[in-house]
Amino acid sequence: MGEVSAKAAEFPKDKEIIVICRSGRRAVPVADLLLNDLLFPNVTILEGGLLAWKQEIDPSLDIE
Repeated sequence: MGEVSAKAAEFPKDKEIIVICRSGRRAVPVADLLLNDLLFPNVTILEGGLLAWKQEIDPSLDIE
């Protein structure tokens, strides 16, 4: 989370950015920063994070 501002110049503004974390909670302030402070136009959060991805898409994902 702390590196997003410093690395934002490396992110393409013409592509969708999907913010992912373990549970989806920490992604919210990062997406807010990208959308509102750094003015990235197309930011999405992976709802439920990697835990939801594991449950719904890929049970073999090694995350707890």
